[in-house]
Amino acid sequence: MNAEIFYIQTEDQMSVISAIKERLSAEAISDGTQLSSPLPSSYDALLRTDPKRKVLVSPVQQGWVTVLESREVVDFELARRLSEQFKTKVIIIQLAECAGGRGVVTLKDGAVVSSDYSEDDDDPLGSIQSVMTQNGILEPLWMFREAIQLRDQGWRALTR
Repeated sequence: MNAEIFYIQTEDQMSVISAIKERLSAEAISDGTQLSSPLPSSYDALLRTDPKRKVLVSPVQQGWVTVLESREVVDFELARRLSEQFKTKVIIIQLAECAGGRGVVTLKDGAVVSSDYSEDDDDPLGSIQSVMTQNGILEPLWMFREAIQLRDQGWRALTR
């Protein structure tokens, strides 16, 4: 399994949706790059100017809202802005299970409070699941193609 996803600690799905819509409607050139990302990023190559960019936003589950992109690349700057705007915690997850790679970043009030990346984890999925459990994130590690089927359960699809 390969996945990139982030979780924002909030009870307000609609405000998260509004903030993401604002980011998506910005001109691609003003979106900025991911220079400050503590994890490897494909954002500039895959999403920055993608006119068909798609984002899914989950309903609130146990105090967390899940955000994932159709290209399964995290927009670190979006996650950082949401953390800052909502004055809350955001957990960013990167998983490349077949390669033994995983990364986790915790943001609080827009600042990185912890970052861990490894390309040789014997159990990258287990490591990610442990972080999720420790933070009370009980949702599965969704893939976009799975989550898009949950729109009738409160997931919202947004496009640029």
